[in-house]
Amino acid sequence: MELNALAARQEFHEINARSSRWVMREAIAQCVEREEKRDAFKEDAMRTWEDH
Repeated sequence: MELNALAARQEFHEINARSSRWVMREAIAQCVEREEKRDAFKEDAMRTWEDH
């Protein structure tokens, strides 16, 4: 079995073994983290634009 497929299968198994509440909390945490990174990128871009 290909390494990526094996890793994906293992991850799927681990996710299914977790509680639905844990999965929801993890999804929310990842979403918040992405939004914070997006906001930081936008702020940095605006500062760069204003400096020039």
